Amino acid sequence: MLSRRYALKFFGFGGVASAGLFAYGLTSSVLQSRNEALQEALLQSLTNRHHAAEIGKAWVQQYRLGFVPPKLVADRLSQRLSTYGWHENVEMRGLRRAIAAAVRQDFLDGSIIDVRGWQIARTQAELCVLAHLNSKRA
Repeated sequence: MLSRRYALKFFGFGGVASAGLFAYGLTSSVLQSRNEALQEALLQSLTNRHHAAEIGKAWVQQYRLGFVPPKLVADRLSQRLSTYGWHENVEMRGLRRAIAAAVRQDFLDGSIIDVRGWQIARTQAELCVLAHLNSKRA
């Protein structure tokens, strides 16, 4: 027999659990849309997304990187660029300054990627990979 106390405990817990799952789903969708906005901001910094995507594709193929989640690439770039004063609420000029500073530092640190004989900074290469991954989704 189902007692009233048991039913209240069961449905009370279910209500809390479903509220928690709803909040988790809401939070994850907010984080996902935030990351998509981050990716778009980073991609807008590129002069030519198509050419950048070709370089990114060549790097992925040359080093057999396999699947790289765009979210991971965008988060990594965002973290690196924040060291140079950029955050998501800064305008495009600030983003481009941060990218230029990161590229300079990459060259100073020897963080260079060879893509078909071209030597580019790791920051540039990761932006190109992001362009490539986003061109595949479009």
